[in-house]
Amino acid sequence: MTKISIIILIGVPFLLLFGRKRKWNTDQLKKTIAVGFTIIGLIGFAFSATNEFRLLFYSFVVTPVFIMIDNLFRNLSIKKHNRDLNLWLNYSDDVYGIFAPMTSSKFKTTDVFFSITLLILIVGLAFIGVVLFGKEDLYSRLIN
Repeated sequence: MTKISIIILIGVPFLLLFGRKRKWNTDQLKKTIAVGFTIIGLIGFAFSATNEFRLLFYSFVVTPVFIMIDNLFRNLSIKKHNRDLNLWLNYSDDVYGIFAPMTSSKFKTTDVFFSITLLILIVGLAFIGVVLFGKEDLYSRLIN
């Protein structure tokens, strides 16, 4: 169960992040994922009895949060630069080569800031979930 939680918790947001300019990554798909994962996560979290299941359903709730922040950054970039956010990360669709992010003039400061913030968001939310639900007594102490 924990492996599935980690795949959903980290894998799905990374897949959406690095595939943001691919044909399959449409707004309709993001809306469907956000609504479906939110419903599954909230209902499952409400009825889960163990922290292992709480971590699983927490991972379902993290993906819609990531999608909302990603859409916010995308809209801010469109307002400010009249274009979609250029992802300032190696192996993204916007980077061609190892040192391209450092030498390219197509990246603005906001692109760098938003890209790093999205990475920190993915890792930070995963870390919070593991800390909260990794130990039974921590979650119990917080809710009691």
